[in-house]
Amino acid sequence: MASAKETQPESTKSAITSSDKIRVYARIWALHRILYFRAGGWAAGIGLPVIVELVEGSALLFTLMTGTGMIASISIHFLADFCVKMPFVWTSEWLSVQTDAAFLSFTLYHLWNSSKDGVSYDEKRWNDISRAIRRITILFYFAAGFLKVNTSFLKPETSCSPIFLVQILTTYLPESMVARIPAKLVATMSPTATLFAELSVPFFWMVGGDLQAYGTVLALVFHGLIAICPPPLNFGTFSVCCVARIFTFHDDSITRAAKTVPSMVTPTTMIYASISVLLVYQAYLLGAAFPGGDKSVPVFVALCLLYGRAAFWYSNSSGKRKKANGLEKSSVQIYLHKGLLVSALAWTFLLPTLGIIDMGSANMFSNLRVHGGTNHLVLPVGLLTPMLSGGGYVRVEKASPSFAPELPGELTPHMPEKTVEFLKEAGQTGRYFNPVEGKIVGRFVIPEGQSFVPYTVPMLELKRYYQLTLEERVDFQFTYSILDGFHGDETWRKESSAKRIRVTRTGGGQEEPECQVEIPNNASWRPCTEEEQLSKPHPIHAKLMAHLAYPILEDGDWDELHCFGP
Repeated sequence: MASAKETQPESTKSAITSSDKIRVYARIWALHRILYFRAGGWAAGIGLPVIVELVEGSALLFTLMTGTGMIASISIHFLADFCVKMPFVWTSEWLSVQTDAAFLSFTLYHLWNSSKDGVSYDEKRWNDISRAIRRITILFYFAAGFLKVNTSFLKPETSCSPIFLVQILTTYLPESMVARIPAKLVATMSPTATLFAELSVPFFWMVGGDLQAYGTVLALVFHGLIAICPPPLNFGTFSVCCVARIFTFHDDSITRAAKTVPSMVTPTTMIYASISVLLVYQAYLLGAAFPGGDKSVPVFVALCLLYGRAAFWYSNSSGKRKKANGLEKSSVQIYLHKGLLVSALAWTFLLPTLGIIDMGSANMFSNLRVHGGTNHLVLPVGLLTPMLSGGGYVRVEKASPSFAPELPGELTPHMPEKTVEFLKEAGQTGRYFNPVEGKIVGRFVIPEGQSFVPYTVPMLELKRYYQLTLEERVDFQFTYSILDGFHGDETWRKESSAKRIRVTRTGGGQEEPECQVEIPNNASWRPCTEEEQLSKPHPIHAKLMAHLAYPILEDGDWDELHCFGP
């Protein structure tokens, strides 16, 4: 029987150059960025004319078709978009900015310092770029798992993990089969299985060699489940973002596979493709049925087919890299690598630990408390939030639909009834909250007519949403309590009250808001003093920090933080 190497097409027997790798990476990168751009590109964030969006979209399509090195120039635009939209950005945007900064930094460095001899230039910069992206990706995956090592995620009744798995099971399996699955067992195993997967992937990548391929396979399966997960938890664009960066671990094999794409039309591949199309179509319909739903599954499946081609036909030479490919590093290169590594460490671990970042960190669906005390078993998360909270922590107890309707972002009505019932059988509430979805995607994703759910946020966030509501010129009313102290358990979040304040605006949003403070034990209210009035948030803090709203469930005695995401 001929070996895989002997059956390689002629087009793949020639040496793969760094220029080839950059062209393939550019195309994969452009696929992800087009998905992001389709949902509202950088021009939409800045508010520039439509012509700018057309130029940006054309540049992405040109990169996709030709694979030429426009990543550096387009990355500057996306970096501008990121800075303007801060702090309301997805975790995938943070990851993209980190890796795009690596590409841009070393492209500019080698453009300035290297001789313009084509292949030599690309070899030098790709060696640095791929190395930096691999480090950032490993840190991100490790942080995503490590931040889930907290009491709320590990408790099956409150963990986010069972919600993902149950949605997949109840959507894709026949009801007769679902009825035989022990709900309690699913809920109990989900958190541990998720931790194992998320921590094993970076471990295998760090070990390298043959284990590196196992890490990638595990990552593709994990992201595949995320991509096909029904609304409101389908985040296929995030999966595409991660898979695009995984290219750097197997750049040689995937580049060789990319050269054989025209020869992939065989009876066997057509069978696999037909099965894939059915799954893709189902997932696409699910995304289309949800307001603002993610429809990126076709791109994810295409990348998986390409990566699968690389795995079946070629050995993983990428896992056995020569140290620095024999190229010496200058002091500037070393400092660039260290700077990018420090930046990634700050984003993944330091900023959440200090409590500076909550939205956009690597704590997706981790149940992690960044403000109001930590629930992590190792890290003292939220060290600086008492000082940066803007005046303490508050519990919003009542609010009219016109005041911050995106908080705490309950999306339960979008979940099928069979999913909700299975979760309740497993000991969960059957409810799902996402305080980010309504803010970034739009309020239209939040179902109307729901009962108000109390939540806690730092005073900084209450001031932010208060100012936003004032600018909307609408009538509103909300009541909040300032919590006693800065740290406490779920009972503290639910019951603590050092002072209760009510703010009301009438007259079609034209009159000045009326602020009142409850007089304890008197069932009456007095006017707020100037110090008790809600002021504007600190502009620097408001630009750099965005904390999530943690829901408070009044039905039941919950001693852990309920799942919220991302």
